[in-house]
Amino acid sequence: MLGPGHVRTRPGTRYGPTSSVDGPEDIRRLRTHTRYRRTVTQARTAEMQRVEKLLEAHLNLSSVISDIHGVSGRAMLEAIIAAERNPVRLAQLARGRMRGKIRLLEEALDCSFLTGEHVFILAMMLAAIDDCTARISELTARIEQLTEPYWHQIGQLDAVHGTGIITAQDVIAEIGVDMTVFPTAAHLVSWAKWCPQVARSGGKRKGSLVRALQLLGLPQARHRTQPVGQVEEHGRDAARVRLESATAAVPSPARPSRSTGRRR
Repeated sequence: MLGPGHVRTRPGTRYGPTSSVDGPEDIRRLRTHTRYRRTVTQARTAEMQRVEKLLEAHLNLSSVISDIHGVSGRAMLEAIIAAERNPVRLAQLARGRMRGKIRLLEEALDCSFLTGEHVFILAMMLAAIDDCTARISELTARIEQLTEPYWHQIGQLDAVHGTGIITAQDVIAEIGVDMTVFPTAAHLVSWAKWCPQVARSGGKRKGSLVRALQLLGLPQARHRTQPVGQVEEHGRDAARVRLESATAAVPSPARPSRSTGRRR
């Protein structure tokens, strides 16, 4: 009889080192790059959130600009780091449609509560964001080289509404292109833990859907994977990823009908 510790390391099991879902060597190399790209993207997102939290208490820029890491917002932040404190000159750095909010920007860019310590930390945060952006670009270029043999499959996934190139690359890296390891589509959905299920404990329902495996790169869905200021594809498309096709592969159990049982 084997214990859980032995089963997890046995070849052929889901947690084993030679699981059939791991795929061939080229898929494993690709998976290493795509997962690290997601990690770096999450780190950049966290740093962007720290910038927003730092400015909330000392600068009301986010009340006027929805994305302070865009072209206009980044230009203003860099000017503040360069010791510019005049709200009028800072507001003139607005680009595009932000030019229509000059008056609001002048009021929001009051730097009287911004100290030198805050500016120093802001400069370090922006440098960390730029470093993550450079690493993401380098990883993306490497991933494009590794996915050259799978451009046909990536094109098929890209044709699905709500997906993009980066999402397709993540899917290929996670499940590969050999679907014979999954007898049916339902097995794939079950392995990905996207099966509708009901978890009950003590008479309480704890959820109907578990998404443990991030096949579609959902941690990247809300944030850019391209350099700041450029129109990116994944942040816009992956936010609209639809999971109906995945969850529909396994029908939910039918609920028993209740009879009214009225007395006459």
